[in-house]
Amino acid sequence: MMLLFLQNVAAATTAGPGFTDNKVLDQWTIPFGEWVEQIVGWIDQNLQTPLEIIEWPFSLLFLTFVRDDAIHQPWWQITDMSWVVVCLAFFVIGSLVRNVKVGGFTALALVVCGLLGVEYWEETALTLGMIIVAVLLCAIIGIPLGILCGRVDGVWSAIRPVLDAMQVVHPFVYMLPIISFFGIGPEPATMVTMVFALPPLVRLTNLGIRQVPEDVVEACRAYGAPEWRVLFDVQLPLASRSIMAGLNQTLLLSISMLGIAAIMGAGGLGLLVFRAVQNLDIGLAASAGLALFIVAVVLDRISQTETSLDKSLLKRIRFAWQHLRTPEVLVASDVGDD
Repeated sequence: MMLLFLQNVAAATTAGPGFTDNKVLDQWTIPFGEWVEQIVGWIDQNLQTPLEIIEWPFSLLFLTFVRDDAIHQPWWQITDMSWVVVCLAFFVIGSLVRNVKVGGFTALALVVCGLLGVEYWEETALTLGMIIVAVLLCAIIGIPLGILCGRVDGVWSAIRPVLDAMQVVHPFVYMLPIISFFGIGPEPATMVTMVFALPPLVRLTNLGIRQVPEDVVEACRAYGAPEWRVLFDVQLPLASRSIMAGLNQTLLLSISMLGIAAIMGAGGLGLLVFRAVQNLDIGLAASAGLALFIVAVVLDRISQTETSLDKSLLKRIRFAWQHLRTPEVLVASDVGDD
């Protein structure tokens, strides 16, 4: 037996690289990439109906409220509205959501985007529509999911590693399967944006629900309130601050994904910046960057909480990136500012 073992070792040594040689790894490769490629191909060929169902709400919102390539576009699409109407609409929204000062600031800021030129205004309107659709769909999915995670421990235990993966994995990795399934355009770009921007909303909604004092919840139940009253009359109002912080972080992360959305053929101001980088056009980069910064400031001012007004936009975006997996620090920071 010992002689046979020595003969096998000698044969392995002469036949190829030794066990300690890095080249031996090629003989024991794990074809993970090929497995994923086969899975993606199988889904693309056999699950067209579920993929169309997933794409339907994105297409519906874009074709209804953002942009339609048809000749006759409805007046309520943001890319077909007059720049005056868009500025007045954001003035009203800012005044109602925050105050008249914020409403006036957002309107004047958008006027500056229009004064840069017609091309910049059209891309600005498209960018506003893309971000609004992405944040709206994130809210529709993220808030109910966060509430469920906050009320059911088992759901939170199952969802938490998924949220970690959504933010740790680079968007370029899951961008390719989405392009394989849905092609290129604003709808697939919005899907990629949602994968990256959704977790903070789920985490902060879950945090807000769990931070509601237990004695308040128990007192409500002791008086005979059903669970839906406990949720809507107690937990959601007390968790509203944390939920709004989650919406703001989702908005900021959606804005930061505009460059990747441009690569996927979504258009918008990110496309102008991408074009400027390709052509080394400093003037285009400066103008597009200014318009993109204005859009970010406008949406951030409308959605942020009163306690974070003293923080600049760039600082807030950097802070959001630093705490992708621990967004509860953002709420604690706001509390510390009070």
